[in-house]
Parts: sequence; structure tokens; C-alpha cells
Amino acid sequence: MSCSVSEYADLLRQCGKKRNLFEGRQIHESIAGGEHSGKLYLSNLLIDMYGKCGSVADAQKVFEHTIQPNVFSWNIMLSVFVLNNRLEQAKKMFDKMPVRNSVSWNTMITAYAQKGHLEEARQLFDLMPEPRVVVSWNSMISAYTQAGHEEEAMSLFEKMPQQDTVTWNIMLATNARLGHLHGVETLFQAMKERDIVSWNTLLSAYCQAGKTSSVAEAFNRMPQHNLVSWNTLLCAFSQSNQISQARTVFEQMPQKDLISFNTLLSTIAHHGLVDEALSLMEKMPGTNNVTWNAMIAAYTHRPGHLADAKRIFDGIPEPDIVSWNSMLAAYVHNQSLDEAEKLFSSAMQERDLVSYNSMVVGYSQHGSLDVARRTVEEAMPEHDSVSWTALLVGFCERGFVEDAREVFVKMPQRNLVSWNAMVAGFAGNGLLDEAMDLFLEMPERDPISWNCLIAALSQAGFIDEARGLFDRMPMRDTASWNSIISAYAQLGHLFQAESLFSKMPLRDVVSWTTMITMYGELCDLASARGTFDAMPEKDLAAWNAMLGAYAANGHLDKARDVFERMPRHSPAACNAMITGYGQVGSVEEARRVFDSMTDRNTLTWNAMVGAYARNGHMRLAVELFRRMRNEESVAIDELTYAAAVDACAGLGALDEGRSIHSEISLTSISRSPELGSSLVSFYGKCGGLDEAMNIFQGMEARDTVLYTAVVAAHADNGQLDLAMEYLQAMELEGNSPDQVTFKAAVSACAHAGMLDDGLALFGAMLHNYSITPTLEMYSCIIDVLARAGKLRDVEQLIRSMPFEPDAAAWTSVLSACRVDGGSENRDLGLRAAQRAAGLSPTDSAPYVMLANLFKHHDHRSIGATPLTNPDARV
Repeated sequence: MSCSVSEYADLLRQCGKKRNLFEGRQIHESIAGGEHSGKLYLSNLLIDMYGKCGSVADAQKVFEHTIQPNVFSWNIMLSVFVLNNRLEQAKKMFDKMPVRNSVSWNTMITAYAQKGHLEEARQLFDLMPEPRVVVSWNSMISAYTQAGHEEEAMSLFEKMPQQDTVTWNIMLATNARLGHLHGVETLFQAMKERDIVSWNTLLSAYCQAGKTSSVAEAFNRMPQHNLVSWNTLLCAFSQSNQISQARTVFEQMPQKDLISFNTLLSTIAHHGLVDEALSLMEKMPGTNNVTWNAMIAAYTHRPGHLADAKRIFDGIPEPDIVSWNSMLAAYVHNQSLDEAEKLFSSAMQERDLVSYNSMVVGYSQHGSLDVARRTVEEAMPEHDSVSWTALLVGFCERGFVEDAREVFVKMPQRNLVSWNAMVAGFAGNGLLDEAMDLFLEMPERDPISWNCLIAALSQAGFIDEARGLFDRMPMRDTASWNSIISAYAQLGHLFQAESLFSKMPLRDVVSWTTMITMYGELCDLASARGTFDAMPEKDLAAWNAMLGAYAANGHLDKARDVFERMPRHSPAACNAMITGYGQVGSVEEARRVFDSMTDRNTLTWNAMVGAYARNGHMRLAVELFRRMRNEESVAIDELTYAAAVDACAGLGALDEGRSIHSEISLTSISRSPELGSSLVSFYGKCGGLDEAMNIFQGMEARDTVLYTAVVAAHADNGQLDLAMEYLQAMELEGNSPDQVTFKAAVSACAHAGMLDDGLALFGAMLHNYSITPTLEMYSCIIDVLARAGKLRDVEQLIRSMPFEPDAAAWTSVLSACRVDGGSENRDLGLRAAQRAAGLSPTDSAPYVMLANLFKHHDHRSIGATPLTNPDARV
């Protein structure tokens, strides 16, 4: 083929770009056999093409046959050697050059710098003839910054006779990479001219520092934007979990690339929003490993979807180390340690520090702390602060603070995260003095250090000390404000919480949600709703808080309205509705919500089992518990077992309860005081007093609830003297009886006819323990008095009590009147029957008892007064 010089030039450039050596050699043959052979311009392009295709020998041959090579020829050949890592040949070429220009010098300086030979690079720079061009200065400054020699770079920067925008951008990028935000801001302000790279570097620096509002402000000031600018803004909102703003930015972007899609996808995935992530994936122009890794993370954070995470992983064409680590983290996060070990030990083709650290976290969370320690100290080829800190946190979470301290002391290097973890470990285990001492020893502190101690002091009840720390903080972040506000909110200190909330410089969704939760707990639903409506942005936690406030206070209609308006029904929202419906007896509605859920967690099953048990549907509670046992993705916890055991007690299902007890005994929660109380109560109600006492005697920690169960168990089985003895024993062990304890003891006295003892207990509850009696307690006393025939005292108590007596109390009065059937008592019995029938119209007992009362008297008086229209207390 025969082409013009320009056509040959274009063909050679394309071959170099595509690294197509075969076609390049064919073009070379065509040139050599034609009229353009020997042209210097084409010779230089041939040298360049061969260099880019990696054929240094061909490039050298063309150079050696070039007639009178010019400085461009020498520089191109020099670049070929550098490009193909022939530094020694490049140096020889440089030394032989008859003429050098700034390109020659800069090529060698850059080559030395990229190989880490800074001394040689600096020697060449110093030998350069004056005046040096800006590019030479920039090359040397860039070499220093890339090698981490920032001081030398700054020294050269200050010596430059004139800097251009590239110079300033190099220094901006260096400060940004080092996290020196103040340096970035100072340099940016000093720049006379800025280009879009300068602005994007500023955005990136703010983003790395977590200053989302500063990113947005700088973005709005930019004279123009490109895709990098938009992606940085998107990244800032995504990193700060402001999903709504991230979605808005994404929709406003004039163009998007795979980075844009992956950034939003990763944020959505991190929050477990699988459906939205899948929808976004369908719109993506393509996928890569970042995409698939994000989807693994999405399923990881969505309970019960570990199999989906594995399915995504298995479908990745060429999984990278991040993919393997993502799957490993999915197993660890979902407590599938056996699968994590299999993947780590046999399947993973390569492992890095992240892989080992995931296993350390997994072993620590599982409680296999010896294995975790051996992994860190013996198995890992290298360690970092994450390795040691994961082990330290594992010991702290299990209460082995001394082991954690030993790990902390042995750490070769401690960073701020390690110090914070140890302070948190002391604080979380109640060692506040040690936490404070270590806090004072810290070489540096960040807001997390302060926030950790503030939270610990608050939870321990030292709110004044916590406030003192907050006031002394040199720099507060939003989490600091949220921590102290949350402390006041949990204590019900409304004024202080509201005052601090009003002074916050910047509120996030946690701030607003904390206030909503506080108002809900204080039954101030109007303020809760006002705060909710005022929120500039609501996440699922805010919706859940508002729904929970209504549900917990019995406003199920308003809770349902919030539930139906939610953008997505989270498991927490559904659980709140199930619990709320259960509390008001609407078990059918609770079951409807339960059946509609696709993601049921342990709390969901507990709420539904508890709703059945609480409302007397014991058989349904037990059946649901049996079904829960077959759910592989749901872990049965102590609350589940307690609800199931209570249901068995209600059914009198001794064999079923014993089976559950056997199952409990094989778990690590077998000695839980809550479970022990449920089991004691179950055996007591089913007549297994010996088994109840065996459990009680085997419990290491005995609290008021456990003692109450023992008192009730003896009372239910007629062992009243022992019931009273255990009531005294609990006080000797430092456990104060509560309302439920006194109710069990007074009920026992009522059944035994022990009037004086019952009244004495009631008086002790009022005067010695300052416990305000409930309606149930008053009903117990009415029963005690009625059984003792003290009907005048019953009338006086009914007139003085702050509650309307319930049907059970009136039935007790009616029963006593039947025993002592004098004319005055018959009148009282008639009125009691009226009240009992009015409160429980479907119960036939009041009618039967009234008939017996008037059995030997004039029956006309019975029909003269309708039972269902009572008009007076007595």
C-alpha cells in the first residue's frame, strides 16, 4: 500500500495506541519500500510506536538508522527506554545526547523519581541549566510528594521563581492526601488562578474530612462542574449516610459513569435496601466487581439473606480479593463462623490483612477468644492496629478486661482507635475510674474519645459529670451533642434536653429521633409528632420512633396511619405494630402484620409469640414457637424461650414445658435470671414445686423477679409458710419486693384466710416501700377482706380506692355476701352482682352466685333490678 506522510503518521499513532506490533511492522515495511523512506518525521513516529508496543530492539534499530537524528529523536528514544523500564540504558542515552532540552532533563528526573531514586533525580535537577522551566520544578516537586517527602516539596515550592496552576494543584493534592485540610484551604485561598482540578481537589479534601456541608458549599461556588465534581458531591452525601440528598444529587447529574452508579449503590447496599439496590442495578450501563461486592454487602446487612449474598458471590465472573473478603465478612456478620472458616481455610485463593482481620472479628464475636488470640499472635503474617483492636474489643465485650488490657499493652503501635477502644472497654464494664485515668493519659483525643466517656458516665447515672465533660470539649461534633441530649432524654430531663437541642449548630436524623423517642416515653405525643413533622429529612429510624411512640401509648389508629405512610416497612416498624396490637388484645391484626412480613427476625417472632401468650392464646403461642424452631435464619433467644414457657404454664402443658426446659439447658443462656424466673413460675403453676426449687437453687444470680416466682410457686401449691419465708429471704439478700411480689404474697394470704398477714403486707407495701397499689393489688385486698367476712371494710375500701373495681373484685364481694347472707349483705351482693355483670356481661358467674344468695329469700327482688345497668359504686 502507498500512503501520504500524514496517513502513515495517523496509522503509526493508532498502532502505538492499540499496542498492535504486528500491524506496526507491516506499516514499517511499506514505508521502507516507498518514496517516504528515511523521512525524519516518520522515523521518529516509528521509534515512538515500537516503544509503546514494547519492542525496544526495533525502536533502537530505527534510531540507529536515522540519518541526522534531531533532539526530538533523542528524546523519543530516551522515553522508550524509560517507558520499558530500561533506566540504565536511558541514563547512557542521556549522557550521550549531543543536545539536551528541558524535555530531556524532565524525562530523566521523572524516571528516577518513579523508581524511588530521589537523590539521582535531585542531582539532575540541580545540574539543569538556568533558567529551569516550570515543568522541571513541577516534576521534582511531584517526585517528592509521591515519595512522601512533603517538606522538601514545600521547600522547592517556596523557591520557585514562578508557580503555575499545576504547581499549586500538586501542593493542594499533597495536603489533601495527607489529610491536612487547613493546608488545603490556605493554599486554595492563596491561588491567583484556579482551574477545575483545584476546585475538585478542595471538594475531595472536604469529603475525606467528612465535612459534607463544606463540600456542598464549595460545589455551589464552583464556576463550572465536571463528572469528578458531581461524583465527589455524591460521595460526600453517601459517606455521611444522607441517602435522600445522595439520591437527589444522582438524579440531578447531567451525566453519570459507573463510579456514580457504584457510589449510590454502595450506600444503598450498606443500609440493606436490597430492593432499591436491585432496581438501580437494572439501570446501570455496566457492572464490575465493585457493583457485585456492593450487592454482597446489601444482602449481608439484611437479616436472613446470607444465601442471596452467596448466590451473588458465586455469579461474579472473576472475583477479586475484595469480593472474597466481602463474602467472608458476610459470613462473620451473620454469625456463620463455620462457613467463614471453610471459605478462609480452603476456598480463598489469596488472603490479605483484611481477610485475617475478618476472622479475628468473627472469632471474637463468637467468644472463641483463644483462637482469636492465636490467630493474631501466631497465624497472621502481618498485623495492623485493626487486628489488635478487634481482639481487644472481643475481650472487653466478654468482660475480660484484664486480658484486654494485656493486649493493649502488647500492641506494637497504638492509634487513636485503639485508645478509644480501651477507654470504651473500661467504661462498658463499669470501670469508670480506669476509663477516666486512661482518657487523661491519651496522647491525643478526638470527639469519639470524649463521646465514649460522656455516654458511659450518663449510663451510670453521673449526668452532672457527663455534662461537665461535654462543656470542656475543645471541639464538639454532632455525635457529642446527640450523646448528652440522649443522656438527658433517657433520664426524662425534658428541659435540659430541649435546651441543648435548640442550641445545636447542626442536627442530624439521630438528634431529631432522640427527641421523638423521649417525647414518646414521656407520653407527650403532640410534641413527638410536632418534632417528627419538623424534620427536614426522615430515615426509617425516625419513622420507627414515631410509630413506636404511638404504639407504646396505645394509640394504634395513629400508629397504623404512620405505618401505612412509611416509605418502607422495616422489621422494626412491623415489630412495633405487632407488639402494640398485642398490648391492646388485637391478636388478629398482629398476626396480619406478622404474615405480611418477608423479613422476620428474632424480635418479630418474640413479639408474636408474646402477643398470643399475653392474651391467653397459649396454644397458638406454643404452635408458633414450634414453627420458629424450624426457621434456620432465626435465632431463638431467652425472650423467646420465656414466652414459650409462660404459654406452657397457661396451658398446664407440663411435658411440652419440660421439653423446652431440656432445650434451654443445652444453651449458654440456661442460667439467665429471666429464664429461671419463667421456668420456676411454669413448674409452680403445673404442680412441679420440686423442679421449680431445683432451678431456683441452681441460679447463681437471684433477683426480685426470681424470688417473686418462688413466692408465687409456693403460694400456688399451698405452701404458704414457705412462701412467706422466701419473701423474708429475698429482703435479706438485698432484693426489694415489688408490686408483683406483694400481689403474689397477698393472694396467698387470701387463699389461706390469713387476714392479718395480708393486711400487714399491704400496709408494708404502702408505708415501708412507698409502692403505689394498682387496681390488681386493691382487688387482692378486697378478696382478702371478703374471704374474712369483713364486708363493711370492703365497702369502705371501695369508696376510698382511686380506681373503679374490676369484675373480679365485685365477684369476690358477691361470693362473700353469699356466705354471710344477712339482709344488709344481700343488698350489697345485689349491687356487687350489678357491677360484675356490667363489667363482664358474658360471664354467667354473677348470675349463678346471686341466685344462690337469694335461694331462701324472696326471688322477686332479683328481677326487680336489672344486673346490666349499675348506677353506683356500692
